Amino acid sequence: MRFAGMIGQHGFVSSERLVPPGFPAPPFQAVYRYSEKGTQPGRPLFQLGTGLFSAHITPPYRRWSDFRPFIERGVSALLAARDSRESSAPFIHSLVRYLDCFTNHYTADLSPRQFIEDKLGIQLSLPKAIESRAKAGADIVPSLKLVIPLENGCSMNISLGKGKIDTKLGVVMDSSVACARPLEPSLKGVMAFLDEAHTIASECFVEITAALHEQMEIEQ
Repeated sequence: MRFAGMIGQHGFVSSERLVPPGFPAPPFQAVYRYSEKGTQPGRPLFQLGTGLFSAHITPPYRRWSDFRPFIERGVSALLAARDSRESSAPFIHSLVRYLDCFTNHYTADLSPRQFIEDKLGIQLSLPKAIESRAKAGADIVPSLKLVIPLENGCSMNISLGKGKIDTKLGVVMDSSVACARPLEPSLKGVMAFLDEAHTIASECFVEITAALHEQMEIEQ
C-alpha cells in the first residue's frame, strides 16, 4: 500500500491484483500491477510481489532513454516504501530482459533454422546421426539457449526459437543480462546496473541483427 500511494503520485493510479484475494501469494511472483490507466500499448507498468519488483514497457518499445525515467520513479518509490527493518537489505537478483519477435516481415519465409543461420549469423552444425534421420525436405526446428559469462561477473542469456508473442508468430529472441551478486539498495546503485545491462543487451542485439537493419528502425 505504501508503494501504491507513492507511485500513484506519478500518475500510476490504476492497480490490479493478479492473485485472487484469499489465495496465498507465491514468492517471487507478481501479485499487484500498477499502471496509469490500465495496460495500454507503449506505456509502462510496474509489478510487485513477495520478493519481486519489476518494471515493464508494453509494445511498441522505442528507446531506453524514454523508458528509463519511469524505471527511476518506480525504483525510488520502492526504496521509499520498504519497511525500515529491510531498507538496508540488498537486492539479490536483478536483470534487464528483452523479448523480440521476428515476424514474416523479417524472416521473408525463411525457416527458423535458415533465419537463425543466414540473418543472425548463428551457425547450427548437426552431426550426420541427426541430419540423416530427418524427413527429406523437412526443416529441423531449432530451440537454442545460450548462457554467456560476462567480464563484470554477470551473465547474458539468449534463447532463440519458433514462437509467439501475443498474436505475432515468428522467431522469438529472449535476451537478458542478469546479475546474481547483491546490489546496494540505492537508486544510484540499481540504475548503474540497469544502464550497464541495457547497454550490453542493446549492443549485442544491434550487432546480431546487422543483416536486418535495412528493414528495421534502430533505436538506442
